[in-house]
Amino acid sequence: MDFKIGHAITEDLETIKELNLDFLKEHNNRFEKRFRINKENEKRITRYLKECISAKNMLVARSDRGIIGCLTVTDEKHPLELCYKLAYIASIYVKPQFRNKGVGKVLLSKAIGQASDRRYEQVSLRVATKNDSAVTLYENVGFRTKFLEMECDTKKNACEFTE
Repeated sequence: MDFKIGHAITEDLETIKELNLDFLKEHNNRFEKRFRINKENEKRITRYLKECISAKNMLVARSDRGIIGCLTVTDEKHPLELCYKLAYIASIYVKPQFRNKGVGKVLLSKAIGQASDRRYEQVSLRVATKNDSAVTLYENVGFRTKFLEMECDTKKNACEFTE
């Protein structure tokens, strides 16, 4: 399968927005209903994607059928980790019909290369624990589990402590 990886351009915005919305819907259906998709959030997504495109933080995979995948890589800013530069894969999405064809692997490799060129020391990402295919992809590219991230649903009082 022929495809090329490059930086997104302004004209790609609508297609990338649709891919990101597809990602959110798929995540909600497969793992947990976490993302609220409404007009206000679509506006926020559009603003965010514009910023990513202008900062050259958005990579796209293009084939003769158009954009088939995208990846966003940003700065990870954490006060305890200011002693080194950490890049963060904020999202990656490949259209279902183009999965398992190397697109995700090449997108990730390009993002890691871009992070290295920008003098980042490490690249991190988050993945749903039940997303086995994504976990396998990330491990095949060289990612390793280093930390366990936990969340608490405040609406269900799931983390209420009693003494």
